[in-house]
Amino acid sequence: MNLAALQAELLAGHPDTGPYNANDALAAAELNVVNRPAEGGVLGMLEYLVTNRSRTNTGTDITPTSILGRLQSVAEGAVGADLFGATGPTLKLEQIHAAKMFMVLLSSPQVNTFDFLNNEVDAMFTALGGGAGGAKVWKPADITALKGLSTDQQSRAQELGLGRIKTGHVIEARM
Repeated sequence: MNLAALQAELLAGHPDTGPYNANDALAAAELNVVNRPAEGGVLGMLEYLVTNRSRTNTGTDITPTSILGRLQSVAEGAVGADLFGATGPTLKLEQIHAAKMFMVLLSSPQVNTFDFLNNEVDAMFTALGGGAGGAKVWKPADITALKGLSTDQQSRAQELGLGRIKTGHVIEARM
C-alpha cells in the first residue's frame, strides 16, 4: 500500500465530492465507491453490435441484419456503392475507413480498452451513423448505447492505483 499517496489523497480530498469523512471507516468507503470514469471494454460493444438488429435506411433492402453485419458490409464496400438499397446513401471513402478501423478494433485481441469518447473516435461514430451524410450503419440511439458500453466506472482508490482501501490503511495514513 502506498501510504504517501493515500495520505496525499486524504489531505487533498476527493476531486468530485471534496473532503473525506473524518470517520476512518467512512473515508475508506468513500475511496472505494465506484464513481469515477474509466476506459471501457470492447467486449460489451461487440456483444451489442452482434445482438442488436437495426435498419436505419429507407432503401429497398429491408431485411433485418445485425449492426455488425452492416458494419462489415461498409468496411468491404467500394466508394460510391449503394449497399442498402436504391435510396440508401452511397459510400464515401471516410465511411469505409471508419468501418475498417472499427472492425480492426473489434477483432484485435490486443485491444481490451479504448477511449471511445475521443474526438477522432466520435467522428468515426458520426461517419457511420444514421444522420445526414452518415453510412446508416447505426441509429443515434445505438451510438449513445455504444459509448455507454465503452465507458466503465472505477473507484477513486483504483484510479490512484491503490487497490481496495481498508479502514486500517486510512488510520495508518492519517497518523
